[in-house]
Amino acid sequence: MPLVLDGDLQVSVVLDGDMDMSIELDGEYGDIQYYSDMAVYPGETTVIPSQSRQVLMTNGYLMPSNVTVEPIPWYYGLITWNGSVLTVS
Repeated sequence: MPLVLDGDLQVSVVLDGDMDMSIELDGEYGDIQYYSDMAVYPGETTVIPSQSRQVLMTNGYLMPSNVTVEPIPWYYGLITWNGSVLTVS
């Protein structure tokens, strides 16, 4: 035989008393370390400009430091050849 309930249902929960939400941690801690499955980039991170393209093969590696591109050294001269004239600047 089916049971049919008709009407409203009200549920109330009454909390009475004090509640403490503090969490105490005891112990020591050191530097925060991040872990990754990626390997650390093993190559150079300082580049001196040249006439050739330079590619730092960093794809897929974790870079723990910045890449530094040095200025063109003052003693580097630009030598161009147009087929008949050699120019040093």
